[in-house]
Amino acid sequence: MNDNTVVSILKTFSDEEIREFGRFVDSSFHNGRKETAKYYHALKKYFPEFSSKNFTKENLFAKVYPDKKFNDADIRRLNSSLFKLIENYLSLKGLQGDNYYFQMALAEQYNRRRLNRQFEKKMNEINKIYENFNGDAENYFWKKFFIEREMHSNYMLTQKDHLASEALTNRADFFALHTVINICKTLTSLSINKKNFNADFSESNFFEFVKRVDLENYITALEKSGNRYYPIAAIHYYQAMSLENIDNDFYFNKYKDLLTNNIENFSYIEKINFYTIFEAICTLKSEQGNSAINNELFDAYNRMLNSGLYSFSEGGYFILKLFRNFIFIGIQMNKLKWLKKFVKDYISTLHPESRVNMQRLAEAYILFEEKSFNKSLEALSRIDFEIFHFKI
Repeated sequence: MNDNTVVSILKTFSDEEIREFGRFVDSSFHNGRKETAKYYHALKKYFPEFSSKNFTKENLFAKVYPDKKFNDADIRRLNSSLFKLIENYLSLKGLQGDNYYFQMALAEQYNRRRLNRQFEKKMNEINKIYENFNGDAENYFWKKFFIEREMHSNYMLTQKDHLASEALTNRADFFALHTVINICKTLTSLSINKKNFNADFSESNFFEFVKRVDLENYITALEKSGNRYYPIAAIHYYQAMSLENIDNDFYFNKYKDLLTNNIENFSYIEKINFYTIFEAICTLKSEQGNSAINNELFDAYNRMLNSGLYSFSEGGYFILKLFRNFIFIGIQMNKLKWLKKFVKDYISTLHPESRVNMQRLAEAYILFEEKSFNKSLEALSRIDFEIFHFKI
């Protein structure tokens, strides 16, 4: 039974989800087959391991059909029925996880049923939530596009042509912003893959498309018009251009300025991503002989520390490779006092398994710079070099 798809999914459920799904299965609205509910309640008794010697198809069958002879086809049907219910539950849970799609589905129902008062009230609620940029550019502009699309549909249905034109214009603008940001994010990803893995994307149809889109003029037009979304689109554009054109300081300086002055507009994960790419650009410039770029990187690292931007998720552990890079910049910039304080203040934010080794690595570098070579070698000898980043 452990290779059963239903079981493999149920193993990922939390205690609360197991209880919640039980209520879902018991609902006649979601499930019209009582035997499927019986089957689930028989299954969940073996949660979370599903490994008891009594956990067999025959025993489960007997719980559902106590007066019937075992039939493997019936078990397969029960599994199939329960699997569909699991998918429906997870889909609904996903929708509820982002209230926007749940509320938009309701607004669309009001619109289709010509319930204009309810539609307008619901759309006003949604518009109020998404009136200001919420930090996730890609999803924000996509959601704004669908808001304007639904508004345009309602205006057309209610013969409000003067408002329909405005909604159509807004819809087109949000579509353009979403498209440009996605193009730039894709360019950034492709550029990283090209540099890291020597991948060749030159024959991609995507590049044929991008060649015919004048991204720079679009970004410049947003800036000249004072469009409030200019910094959001521009930071993605200049990030992509800086990475693709390492020698071009114009792109780099624009990206740096936008990053410095607008970073608070973005979500935590977007902030981390922007600084990660900035770090990569500085590293590539340094490899080409631009040693002065270390000043830019050092300043960026300090901004990251001041803003708490050093883990994959807010409040998480310090990223191991990033911590190592902070050590390297402190050594390269001869900021030993700064480095000692950094290690002291932040070593506890690393995952417990990495703290001792990282502290020894930092100690070895600092001792080397202080010309205590024997002590430096001793610190190195106590590092667990089985860990990839330390081995390098």
